[in-house]
Amino acid sequence: INKEIQLEETSGWKRLSELEKKNIILRLEELKPDAIGLTCLSHALSLAEEVAGVIRQHFNIPIIIGGVGAITEPQRAIGFTNLVCTGEGEQIILEIAERIDSNQPLSDIKGTLFKQADGNIQHNGKAPLSDLSSIALPNYDPQNYTYINGWRFEREVPHNHRDPDKSFQIMTQRGCPFSCTFCIESYLQNEFGKKEHLRRTSVDRAIAELKYAKDQLGFESIAFWDDVFPINPDWLDEFLPRYKAEIGLPFFCYTYPSTTKPQILAKLKEAGCRTITMGIQSGSERILHDVFDRRTKRTQVLSAANVLIESGIPFAHVDLIPKTAFD
Repeated sequence: INKEIQLEETSGWKRLSELEKKNIILRLEELKPDAIGLTCLSHALSLAEEVAGVIRQHFNIPIIIGGVGAITEPQRAIGFTNLVCTGEGEQIILEIAERIDSNQPLSDIKGTLFKQADGNIQHNGKAPLSDLSSIALPNYDPQNYTYINGWRFEREVPHNHRDPDKSFQIMTQRGCPFSCTFCIESYLQNEFGKKEHLRRTSVDRAIAELKYAKDQLGFESIAFWDDVFPINPDWLDEFLPRYKAEIGLPFFCYTYPSTTKPQILAKLKEAGCRTITMGIQSGSERILHDVFDRRTKRTQVLSAANVLIESGIPFAHVDLIPKTAFD
């Protein structure tokens, strides 16, 4: 392999190499898809557009896009796709598959933008938010994954093969009780409603997914990416004893100054919490209140930090947004 090709890497900030384009098409030709779905964060929307352009040159099938990038910039996303998912996609993707199987049009699916043949955009309103407890468990069979990056082209990839964390990634809730201006949650709350958007899956479903991660995938630690994991003490009181008894793996989670209380941290530690991060974002109350819309007093932050130190959780961190332009 040419040394120069070996050093090629792609991310959301870089353009595709010719080799990557060829490998994407090669893999899609093997799969023979009826439609192609893309998902991306905001920073990778340009990369998604480039990928869609490559696909268009070889396939005449619907291209669908979702994810935060598409949700925040739907008009841009529909410019290079046929269908944009403007909210949560679990139910929408099922309807798309059913319509393709029955040869029905995709033009009027709730929660999407559809580009008609003449280029006009059809807005189909909002779809209901998902019931998190009814979403199917993920299937991380390595045969379902292909890894393409630079010169690498791997057809079967274990779920944790490319993740340096090596922890199983899970969210038991969607939404956040806070509306910080720097976070995507403030946008989603405006779109879908603050109260409605904050939901949590059932304890039974969370435990079932974690058992799959432990017993079938072989993970040895868990990362809970919930915006504020300890937000619902009643849910924790049901979940944590079962987690300790049935899963028993060390885990990471996020907390917030107002949820960083000794009794809660003690329960988290007892259940296996070994790493916890508390969002502070700034030491300036002016920035917190006037810029970030984060109504946290410095005295509360300092008190919560001391509680973290005293909790005995081995690795306790704080999250900051440094070098802002608002100082």
